[in-house]
Amino acid sequence: NDEWHLNETLNRVGRPPVWWLPPVLAKRRELEATRGEGDYSRAISHHVRISRYVRPIAVAEARQPEVTQAVEELLRFIDDNGTAGYYLPEVLHDVDPEGLVVPGLVVAFVAQATEAEQVRRLARIGDEYVAGTRIWEDIAKAVLRSPIVQSEDIQRSMFSALGGRGVTSWSGTPGEVPPVFLAEVESAKSSLAAAKDEGLRRYWAWRVGRAEADVREEQQRAKEERGE
Repeated sequence: NDEWHLNETLNRVGRPPVWWLPPVLAKRRELEATRGEGDYSRAISHHVRISRYVRPIAVAEARQPEVTQAVEELLRFIDDNGTAGYYLPEVLHDVDPEGLVVPGLVVAFVAQATEAEQVRRLARIGDEYVAGTRIWEDIAKAVLRSPIVQSEDIQRSMFSALGGRGVTSWSGTPGEVPPVFLAEVESAKSSLAAAKDEGLRRYWAWRVGRAEADVREEQQRAKEERGE
């Protein structure tokens, strides 16, 4: 298929560097914004992201000015309301899966943010890195310490943006609570016990509550399946 042929070509000629992506994405965003009726052009397809064909940032180039500038330019898409903004967290993870550049710049952008919605969108980038890792914690602490997101409602919004999906797939025996839900509770409790930062403790307490609510829902479902 077309994607296979493209990958084969890139494997031969090499993938473009990260600084190739911002102007290309800007042009695609422009086409999306000006599309007419019946034109389904998107800056980023939900089937195949253009960022998947970019060479991921390597340790040896992480400090290069052109790399930093390129990631900064990508982060400025955070305010975009089209597909470029929506898929930006995935795009940034594609180009920096090891978190060599993105997390530090996200922290800086959070410090410069003037609206809670900007911080929430930046928090979504954290969700692309594994909750509980050092990379994720750097982003989470910056988000949760921001003075413009301290109300209770906004904090919950930040928790969800940072990664609160819980269990998304499972299998189990009818009439029983799938073990994965119980494991999620224990994992969240363990992370809560280990957290030292106050913001992270609030986040993990919220995750424990969400996980326990999911278990109660599964317990009720299991009872119904047993005819109780």
